Amino acid sequence: MTRKIARRLTNDKRTSLKISADVLKTKVHLTVGNMVLKLSTVEARRIGTTLEKAVSIQDTSKADSKPASLSFSKPQLQVVQVEKPKLTTLEKRLEVAKYVFQQIKTKHHDLPPYRKSKIVVHNEKRHRFPMGNALARCGSASYKGKDWMIYFKQKFLLQPEFYYKRYGVDNSFDIIVFLIGKVMCHEMAHLKIKSCRHCKKFWERNNQHLKSLYELMQTEEFWSNIPEECFD
Repeated sequence: MTRKIARRLTNDKRTSLKISADVLKTKVHLTVGNMVLKLSTVEARRIGTTLEKAVSIQDTSKADSKPASLSFSKPQLQVVQVEKPKLTTLEKRLEVAKYVFQQIKTKHHDLPPYRKSKIVVHNEKRHRFPMGNALARCGSASYKGKDWMIYFKQKFLLQPEFYYKRYGVDNSFDIIVFLIGKVMCHEMAHLKIKSCRHCKKFWERNNQHLKSLYELMQTEEFWSNIPEECFD
């Protein structure tokens, strides 16, 4: 054991002293530099044990003084489902109009590309032109240049059945879709027939859109693809 401690001290680069241990039959000579300690075997063993404990304590102290390695566990990402804000009745009806446009365009590819921003609710302050008795209007506002849009009267979208009460219609969802779709067919015809307001050619196009709407509404696909937020 004393030899082991001596070897350990010898390998320590912090000291330049020559350290050695000569183990005899009953004695141990421990040489540290110019000093020689003649120890009995019992004394040498006791010193060796003490030195070993001291070195062990020193090593433990060094290990404790080192900063602990930081380990980070990846946080479990929780998918938070954010509930979509509920649409107002006016917003729902506007979404129906946009959906009808997309559906009719599948039958008439010559219609302009669908852009949801081109189908809006009329705002007197923003759009600067009166709606009069019209349920909707298609055209370009002066500040919009040549870009045609479809403007819906707010009161019509809120109560489309009221404007067709002479036909005895109710306010069920399928009727609401048809009434809004009927007006959309009319306004979409204006997007193609711009040479006249309500000439024969215009009404032919209007009727083509209406026919397509009738056919679409007979299919299960038309009703299954309506966005959920459109339903009341």
